[in-house]
Amino acid sequence: LGILLGRLYLGAEWPPSVRALLGSPAGATALSAGAAALALALLAASGSIPYPLLHNSLLAPVFALLIVSLAPGRGAFAACLATPAMVLLGEASYSLYLIHVPLGVIWDKIVHPLIGPRYAGTLLDWSAFVAFAVAASIGCYRFVERPLQKRVLRAIAKPKPR
Repeated sequence: LGILLGRLYLGAEWPPSVRALLGSPAGATALSAGAAALALALLAASGSIPYPLLHNSLLAPVFALLIVSLAPGRGAFAACLATPAMVLLGEASYSLYLIHVPLGVIWDKIVHPLIGPRYAGTLLDWSAFVAFAVAASIGCYRFVERPLQKRVLRAIAKPKPR
């Protein structure tokens, strides 16, 4: 779906009304807000919607609409997502995806015995873990992922000897 959206966005001749909507900050904001509200409504009702129907049918077009509305980079949501803090979080998200499970095991084995069962599983415990995991993912991104990306790009860019 993402590849199809990218091809459509870059190569499609959009109707003038859609182009005008996506081209104006107010239109892009309204479209983004509508798609986000619809996604939240579907997720709020997720207990009564079968999982395959929700994730493979209902949410996909809603998220596609959200992506298309954010792609031009106009509007309040796009501006919020373009702030340096949000860009950094987006860049570190792959690191978070890779390390969140091992961090959860570490948290459970080290932190939970220290804080005791009274606080384990509370909102405070969960919030502290999320802050820890996000900080660790930013560190992993800055000190592992980016340096390795640069090395790989340099290696690829070197001319090959003949």
